[in-house]
Amino acid sequence: MNRVVRRLVAAAAVGVATVGCVCPDGLPPVTDPRGSTTLDPAVVEELDRELLTVRSEQGIPGLAVGVVEEGAMAYVRSFGVATLEPATALRPDTPFPAASISKLFTTLVVLQLVDDGRLALDAPLSEFGFEGVRITPRELLTHRSGLRDGDGPDAVLSGKVSTGTKVWSYADANFDLLGRVVERIAGEPFAAVARRRVLEPAGMEHSTFDTTVPSVVDGHVGCWFGGGRRAVALPADPDAAPSEGLRASVVDLTRWMEAVLGRSPRLASARHWDAMFESAATTDWPGVDQGLGWQIETGSDEWTVRHAGSVDGIRALLTLWPDRGRGIVVLGNAESLQRWVVRSKVVSILDTAG
Repeated sequence: MNRVVRRLVAAAAVGVATVGCVCPDGLPPVTDPRGSTTLDPAVVEELDRELLTVRSEQGIPGLAVGVVEEGAMAYVRSFGVATLEPATALRPDTPFPAASISKLFTTLVVLQLVDDGRLALDAPLSEFGFEGVRITPRELLTHRSGLRDGDGPDAVLSGKVSTGTKVWSYADANFDLLGRVVERIAGEPFAAVARRRVLEPAGMEHSTFDTTVPSVVDGHVGCWFGGGRRAVALPADPDAAPSEGLRASVVDLTRWMEAVLGRSPRLASARHWDAMFESAATTDWPGVDQGLGWQIETGSDEWTVRHAGSVDGIRALLTLWPDRGRGIVVLGNAESLQRWVVRSKVVSILDTAG
């Protein structure tokens, strides 16, 4: 489905304010926080208390947070429910829509193909059997191809789409095209390639790009107990899987952050770990540069890379501080989730404890 249409439908369904919600009453019963932790018990208690408060104040049916500290998994928690009707507990192993965080995984698949000699970052796709396609993988990975949302991958590869000016412009179409390129090179569905090359090596047992598998988490628009409601769940679009189709549990994403911070050779070569986190383009977002897949926060006091995700009443944010060996992932099934606020609260607690 056209990504622009999907976003317009989602926006039309909101009709209520999505920030500033204060919904202390009426939230479904909170399940006991579950998941592993290696932090000091006092820090765990403070994190649990703060996240429960955030969930109540922001009206989030289900909230999940994972933390890596000093390169190791340190905290994995889930609170609340994956669905409200019927009420289904959100567990640390519940596959959660990761939305645009999916692009980071597609990046790894593409860079592995580059290492295999089946693609080259700076050579046009036409040199690898995609006749007439002068776009390079680097341009796609850095959103500088000239493609726009709505430019379907098959239309691009068949020459029915002419690209615009090759300046930075964020578009899912870049990664959806990369997914189709991966499929044609590998000769199998993108979901299968991503599983074999990234999910399985990272130990992500509760994650998939397979859009035929029904989602077990409902998104919600507005502040659920302030006039919000279940988001319109549009049909899964297999063409959009490389840009936003990953469903991954919070424990899997935390495990993956650990592997990325450790620069796992099973996921990428040393040269590509360096390239992913280097600035390749400026963006229209203040204080943010574009790397290969990753976004780089140039306004931060320390090296910070991240990617956020939004789709169908879901909000997500994954951030790494490579020099510190820290990673934080925040997942919530309501548009009212203020994910950067949650990240800041977690960082504050960890820094105070340190």
